[in-house]
Amino acid sequence: MKAIILCAGRGNRLIPLTFTKAKPLLPVANRPLVSYGIEALVEVGIKEIGIIVGETKHDIIRELSAINTWDINLTYIEQKEPRGLAHAVSIAKDFIDGDDFVMYLGDNIFQESLHRLVEDFNNYNANSIIFLHRTEQPQLYGIAELNHNQVVQVVEKPKEPPESMLFIPANN
Repeated sequence: MKAIILCAGRGNRLIPLTFTKAKPLLPVANRPLVSYGIEALVEVGIKEIGIIVGETKHDIIRELSAINTWDINLTYIEQKEPRGLAHAVSIAKDFIDGDDFVMYLGDNIFQESLHRLVEDFNNYNANSIIFLHRTEQPQLYGIAELNHNQVVQVVEKPKEPPESMLFIPANN
């Protein structure tokens, strides 16, 4: 299994912090935010990670190269402009090369291990599994529309999200 970590966004909602540093590189407990995602992926045995980078690619490459103490291969994949989750997967097609993969957002931190996600994926022979979390401000995020616990579509930052588009807690 491989992973892609999305780090190409501009981080507009965190301006002025992101004027000088890419959002995935913002420090949390003296570590870049994205390092927590890499660590979570390494913990479940993933050794091939593609980092989707944008206009801050040089900063991300420099910072991750400086802290890479994991026994992994990092591949940097340039996304010329942030055009959404599906586009990020499409530009990583050659890296993924038909393998199973995890897509991780570079500005996320999970409180629990990814072991259950990977186990469920393998045990249920799933095409995909997604962690979702309820939010009071769905217009700020990618929103999954569910039908009987099946994701039927994902809409990024909808101005007026329909009631059927609600996040569910990741631990359900």
